[in-house]
Amino acid sequence: MTIFTKLYSKDKKQALKDILQEYHKKWFLIVNYLYFANLVSNWIIWWKKINKDFLNAISFWDFLLPDWIALKLYYKKYFQIDSNNINWTDFSNYLFQNLDKNDFNLILYWSEKEVIKKASENIEKKYNLKVSYFQDWFSEFNFEVLKTLPKWKINIFMVGLWTPKQEIWVKNNIDNIRKYNLLTFTQGWTFDFWAWNEKRAPKIFINLKLEWLWRFITNPKKNFKKVWYSFYLFYFLAKKK
Repeated sequence: MTIFTKLYSKDKKQALKDILQEYHKKWFLIVNYLYFANLVSNWIIWWKKINKDFLNAISFWDFLLPDWIALKLYYKKYFQIDSNNINWTDFSNYLFQNLDKNDFNLILYWSEKEVIKKASENIEKKYNLKVSYFQDWFSEFNFEVLKTLPKWKINIFMVGLWTPKQEIWVKNNIDNIRKYNLLTFTQGWTFDFWAWNEKRAPKIFINLKLEWLWRFITNPKKNFKKVWYSFYLFYFLAKKK
């Protein structure tokens, strides 16, 4: 399973440093947040009916950041590596807070027009920065617009929807990602939190590594499959290597 050799194990501070260093070598980069549940649901772990498009996409990416506690535990058992949990809600906040707002262009691509508009406005208010361009998923992304952005800045491109659609979309648009020097993050549903459609769990849940439980309780319809597939972890923990 070659993707596990690329799974990032350090903390978010070192991750940001390494991501920026690699970006300045290649002048484009793709960062993906990897869930244990998504590996199960796309048969990447089971190796029976593998979603090859998804596997090819994530195998191609530069950084795979482990998200949620299940992947951390799986990784520790099968690879004897104690990785950090770098989830998209925490890491994107850390990214905005630790980069000079004058050093990057922020580009957002997500689903519903009203949600991404609200998310964009809230990001600008919270972090005191300017969103350079945003667009909803109901029209093909207009890469030509990026020609007008300051070329000396880092182009941070945040693409969000569900897995595996977002990963496959990024893979299919790799030529434009290279052409426009995009530091691309497959963000999942972060935009719902930025738009305040969803709230973070209370700190006690976060500290106890139970934010997944809070999300399930507050929005079971949306999170049922992810939690269900995460429970497959117990099978792998009980299974001999």
